[in-house]
Amino acid sequence: MRDSENPEFTRRDKVLIAILLLISAAIAVAIAAIFIKRQLQSQFVSKLEVEELISGNSQEYLPSVADLPSGFVVMEDNPIEFSSGGNFHTRTFTNSDFVLQGREVNVTYIVGITNETTIAQEVLDRLYSGAPSMSGILSIEPISDLEKNFSNTDSVKILFAHELTELNTYAISYTVFLRYRNVMTMLVVSAPVDNFDSNYTQQVKDMLGKAVLYYSNLVTRKLPDRIQINVPQPPFGAAPVLTPVYISPPINSTTTQRPIFKDDFQDSGTTSVNWSPLGGTWVVENGVLSCTANGKYLANITTPEDFTFQLDIMGVNVIDKIIVFRAIDDSTHYGIDFRTAPYNDIVLVKSLPGNIGRIIQTVPFENYDSTWYTIKVDVENNHIKVFVNDQQTIDFIDTSSPISDGTVGVGAMLQPGFSVVYYDNIVISHR
Repeated sequence: MRDSENPEFTRRDKVLIAILLLISAAIAVAIAAIFIKRQLQSQFVSKLEVEELISGNSQEYLPSVADLPSGFVVMEDNPIEFSSGGNFHTRTFTNSDFVLQGREVNVTYIVGITNETTIAQEVLDRLYSGAPSMSGILSIEPISDLEKNFSNTDSVKILFAHELTELNTYAISYTVFLRYRNVMTMLVVSAPVDNFDSNYTQQVKDMLGKAVLYYSNLVTRKLPDRIQINVPQPPFGAAPVLTPVYISPPINSTTTQRPIFKDDFQDSGTTSVNWSPLGGTWVVENGVLSCTANGKYLANITTPEDFTFQLDIMGVNVIDKIIVFRAIDDSTHYGIDFRTAPYNDIVLVKSLPGNIGRIIQTVPFENYDSTWYTIKVDVENNHIKVFVNDQQTIDFIDTSSPISDGTVGVGAMLQPGFSVVYYDNIVISHR
């Protein structure tokens, strides 16, 4: 439920191809310089060269789409010409289901196996030193704190950059330059942002910092002596269920009307009988309900024509916190999307078959991550009012084929493995 469209696939494809061409050109320049330098050097045997070399095709050390979390597709998969002894390959993935603001995350790998460790290191050094002058780089800085997460490597450096794409849009990225013996890896993880100063951008930066460790591990785990990396849970795509950390919700406003349904999530068995999932991963623990994968959770009741629906809700590392009402199924319902930065608003949407998620009213409301809020939906016939912590926000009368019945539920659009939404003290009452 967003009021901005995803970038067109073809435009994103052009940007990715341009980035790959720039990276390939940089590698070609580095290789040429190294070849000339080595022709002028006297022959010698260095400490690096006496190590046992790794052989094989560099493509074998690249992850496949099956190795990545769900939602990724391969954008580019090509060898890179290398004339100084060895072979290089590049592979780029994109995930258009990156849920923060409905945009993609891009992951580009370059892996090279050279005939000598010195060549691998020289290529890596030239790529690292040339990074600040790459087209579109606005600013770049080394990130030594992340480098501490790697051990048993021969060389590792990490850069963080602000970028301007060919479409004149902003992006941020992390780049890892890593060598083990005669194998070198360059990994770029990037995502678009609206600007460089928002809370949203900081949230994306934190996520990409974890992502770059995870995606580096997909290469290093294939090496003969496994490099040790402090690998977090996958920050994009499918992930194991997180263990919720309970933070007590506020005892805020309470509804005084006669309840027809309530759940304070003290008994997981009762909750499993009272609710039905539409996707998602739902856990009852420590007296709260949590969602750690996209979906909805519908109460097994039919609400009367006039009712109130109240609950406490909190998001952690997430923008969209969702509740639904007069829900018949996943394509017919009203919904509330309570969004933190960069939106800071509450949105009323209406879904009908063929027109899902149509925004019908938006009201600004500043709200924060990791903070409990009490939301109350007051429905009288076709008149909908929404209150947050007793403050009225939405006030809408639906005169265009209003949905007249259905149930209530909760939901989330989040980043599995990194984000979670908590719910508690749900009460549905007669008006």
